[in-house]
Amino acid sequence: MVTSSLDLGRRGQAGFRMQPSGKSANLLSILFPIGFFFFMCGVSRIGLAFMPVVSDVFWATGYACLIWFAARKPTTYIALARRNIPFLLAAAFAICSSLWSITPSISAYSGLLLFLNILVGFVLAERLGIERFIILIFGFAFTVQLASMGLAIIHHPSAFNEVGEVKGLYLHKNALSMHACLLYLTSIVLLAAGWRRWLSALGIVLALSSLALSRSGTGMLMVALISGVFGICLLSARGRQVPPLIAGVLLAVFCAVIAAVSLYNFDIVGSVLNSLGKDSTLTGRTVLWDEAIRLFEERPWFGLGYNSYWNSPECATLSINVGGWLGSFHNIYLDRLVDVGAVGLGLFLIALANVIRTSWMKFQKEKTAISAWPFVYVCFISALGMSEFPIFWNGEFQLLLSFAAAATCGVRLQQPARTRPA
Repeated sequence: MVTSSLDLGRRGQAGFRMQPSGKSANLLSILFPIGFFFFMCGVSRIGLAFMPVVSDVFWATGYACLIWFAARKPTTYIALARRNIPFLLAAAFAICSSLWSITPSISAYSGLLLFLNILVGFVLAERLGIERFIILIFGFAFTVQLASMGLAIIHHPSAFNEVGEVKGLYLHKNALSMHACLLYLTSIVLLAAGWRRWLSALGIVLALSSLALSRSGTGMLMVALISGVFGICLLSARGRQVPPLIAGVLLAVFCAVIAAVSLYNFDIVGSVLNSLGKDSTLTGRTVLWDEAIRLFEERPWFGLGYNSYWNSPECATLSINVGGWLGSFHNIYLDRLVDVGAVGLGLFLIALANVIRTSWMKFQKEKTAISAWPFVYVCFISALGMSEFPIFWNGEFQLLLSFAAAATCGVRLQQPARTRPA
């Protein structure tokens, strides 16, 4: 029987809780969420924990768990791999790029880590199930955002960057806004699913407050995108013909905008950027994008090698020219064009499109708020990647993407045991 998002909420909060059996299960149910929280802190862009040694230790632990669980249930993980062939091929191509890379050892190492990180995401999907995973992500994002907000309120120096912008516990205000968007997405999904409505609503308020403090125009746009996509999902779950309606509205709005621009010579791009506090170069991003296009034209098919440019001497020259340290072109698609060329970017896009397709099919089958999370999340990071670099680069976002891929690939994954009425 198909369950609507509202039906899922009426089941009550017990449906989200693990029902441990025995002392060992009780201990595991306590330790695992704690371990997951520190794992996310270790692999995320959090200033207090963002040290190479800390991150390496947590990822090494994740790799050990991968080996252990894959050895115990090889059939399941082989099925997950088969369902995500485009995803794994993109990572394999990143490894192979070491053959022509300008920094071969770095490309081989980075590509291998990308491949392993994807598999760690599969482990999380197989061991947790989507409902418990979303709750754990909510707990992580809520705690860190709350601490960041507290530091900003008391005007602690660590909560601000050198120009006075709020960054909380993170290394940069953009990281604060990205995780605030993640908290917002998770909160609205849990609220629609009926899980602890007061806490979910508080998560929404906290996320929006963090975005307001960070003054991130990109973050505000992403909140609008998340709200729109999730709203479409909820309406679709109720059986309405949303996609054709939305397509018609968008087409009408697009035609009206084009007509207005043509008649009145209106600088719509400049006006939007001004309203978001951005200049015409998007805070210097267009300078980086021009450089990325130039590098792509030098090696258009296979690129310079995965993660090679930002570890090369030429990168140091670019950093000096723009007046600061850089680690990305602030656009995941241009980053991949430079790294692995048109062929490699094509593989990454096929992998991303496959996740979007399978996550939408999964939602259409179940029509619940919980099942909408992977689809909305993938839409969010695909759009965010136009001006930031969250996927196939930063560990935590790429990890969650691989979880979404595994959770929606059609393989029967382990789900949390549900409590039953006496």
